[in-house]
Order: sequence, then C-alpha cells, then structure tokens
Amino acid sequence: MSGARACLHGFALACLGLVGCQTAPLTHGEHIREHLAQLIGAQPAPCGEVRSYARQQRLQYRVECQSGDVYGVGVAPDGRVSVTPEAGAKQP
Repeated sequence: MSGARACLHGFALACLGLVGCQTAPLTHGEHIREHLAQLIGAQPAPCGEVRSYARQQRLQYRVECQSGDVYGVGVAPDGRVSVTPEAGAKQP
C-alpha cells in the first residue's frame, strides 16, 4: 500500500470507530425529564427519578417524583426558575 493510500485507510478506520461510539440523541421528552430532575435535585427533599411530568402552561410544569413528592417548576419572564412543592399524595 502506498503512503497516501495507507493514510486514507487509517483515517477511514478511525472515522468508523468514532461512528460506532456515538450514542443516540435524546428525545425532547427525555431532555425535559432530565432537566426537571436536575432542577428538583437541588431541593432539600430527595426526588429520585422524575416519574411523570405535565406541561401546564408555557414553561410551567407539574412534576411527580419517584419519591412521591410533587413539584411545580416554572420559568418567570425575567428568566428565574422556581421549584415549589405542591400538594400531592406521597407514595408509601
């Protein structure tokens, strides 16, 4: 194999290796669930995983945690994020 051909062959193998390492992109719902879990994770009570969430208004969500806690998560017009506990039955 000539030097240029060997270099091209090596480059192609490296590219194929990188393609095999890529992970599938997250769906929109997975991104939302991940970000909500991070926001609620900063609260004193542990949430565990986000069990479910529902969009109530633009940038306003009701989130149910694996722990049974329920939170309201929203973004104000000035960009501040609020996480407030809501009335919700805690799971035993």
